[in-house]
This record gives sequence, C-alpha cells and structure tokens, in this order.
Amino acid sequence: MPTAYQYLTAPLRRVTSHFTRRIFWHLNQNKLPLELHQPINFLATKQLDPEAFEVSKKIEGIRRELSASREVVLEPEVFYSKMTRKLSHLEIKAGADTTRLKHTNMKQLVRASKNRRWGIFLFMLARSSQAKRILELGACAGISGCYLGSSPYVQQIISIEGSKPRAHIARRNLLRVTDKAEVINELIDDALDAILPRLKEIDLAFIDGHHQKEATIHYWKRIKPNLTKSALVVFDDIRWSLDMLEAWEYISNLPGFSYCVDLGSIGICKWVDGNAKSQRFTL
Repeated sequence: MPTAYQYLTAPLRRVTSHFTRRIFWHLNQNKLPLELHQPINFLATKQLDPEAFEVSKKIEGIRRELSASREVVLEPEVFYSKMTRKLSHLEIKAGADTTRLKHTNMKQLVRASKNRRWGIFLFMLARSSQAKRILELGACAGISGCYLGSSPYVQQIISIEGSKPRAHIARRNLLRVTDKAEVINELIDDALDAILPRLKEIDLAFIDGHHQKEATIHYWKRIKPNLTKSALVVFDDIRWSLDMLEAWEYISNLPGFSYCVDLGSIGICKWVDGNAKSQRFTL
C-alpha cells in the first residue's frame, strides 16, 4: 500500500518523468542542436563524465564550506541601476532606501545560488559551446560563475554584482577555480557602461541579475551588439513571475536567434543575427 510520502511525491514524479521523456524524444529525433545534447542529456540522466565530476566535486566543496560558515554580511536591502529607478513608483521608493542594511548569512546566499544540477548544466553548456568570453549579470556568491568559469575553453569571465559583500565573496570563490575571472562591484547598468566597450565579443551571457521584465529586456538590448554570431544567451528564472515569463516570451520570439529552448526555470537562445526565425523547443 502506498505511503503518505509516496502519495505526496507522486505528482512530482509524474512531472519529472514527463520532462525526461520529452528530453529523450527530442534527443532521439535529433531535434535539439548538437551543442545542447550533452548538457540536456545530463538533466535527464544525471550521468557525469570524469571532468564534470571533478569540477562538481570542487565547487560543491566550496558550497559546503559556505553553508557551514558563520560569516554574516551586512548589505543594502535593494540594488537598482539608474535605468530601473525609472520603471515604477515601487522602484523609485525602493531606490531611495538603498542605505538600509540587512543581515545575510552564508546559508541564505547558498540558497540563492543555482543548485548542483543546474551548476553542472551551466558548466557543460559552456564547455560544449566552447565559449571563450563569458558575461554573468548577477554573481551572488559566485557558484554559477565557478561552474561557468571551469570550462577549459574559457579565456575570460566577467561577473557583475551590485552588493559589495557578495562581490567580495564571489571574487574569493571564483579565484579558487580559475584565474580568468573578474568580478565587478557595480550596479549592472553602470558596470555595462565600462565593460562593453572593452569586452568586444561575448560568446555566452548568463542573465541572472534583476528579475523584472523591463530590466531583463533592457539588459538583453544592451549586450546584443557585443554578441558573437554563435553566442548563447541564458536567461535564469524565466518563471520567477508572470512578468519574467512575459520577458522570455518577448525575447525568444524576436528575430535573430537560430533556436530558443525553454527548460522550465532556464531559457537558452542562440544568437545568429539578421532576420533568422528561431526553432522553439519547450521541454
């Protein structure tokens, strides 16, 4: 007879099974782009190659150290760029209170970071696409940056973080896995003013900095001129809110992408420029 736990988890198992079946169907039909086969296959099977296993082992060790740390940081409650202060009366009000401080412990930072599964996915994505120059908007504790920066093809990874304490933690963690990383402690818009003129090309962008429709679209427009003709743009938390889902639907329907893949919490688009109409995959 099924236990109470089995009754409670049955819907989740059905959803996971459906997700896995859709992945395998697309892979078996060769529907998905080749560079996504290994990362997406991992989501379905959780099978790791030796290199990915070693990368995960090292970074998850850093995550455990953070979780066990009693370090507490003081940081402003909100961080807004000059652009986002114009978006709504709520943000105008919040923007005026950036001097208010709150206590954040390491466990809270770890919970705000991508988990092991998605971290490995990001590593495999950076590796399979052979991205040389990576831009991350929103470093948090640096866990995602560590996974992205661990790809053997990375020559430069720049991560932007508005919180000074978080930027310090992210910088400290990234330097443990790569010497190619730079963490910039600025509001995203201000940082892009300085970065984009010298970062001529972007092979992979991870947009995870400000979960609002207008801000997400704005950042996409800002980085678009610097994208290479085969760049990957990864949008995190596309179902964070209806607002974010609308941002994803708007961007993924724009011309210039060869494909857009909806993985539930993450959306991936490949930029080719021009008036190309993308293939859309919803997994």
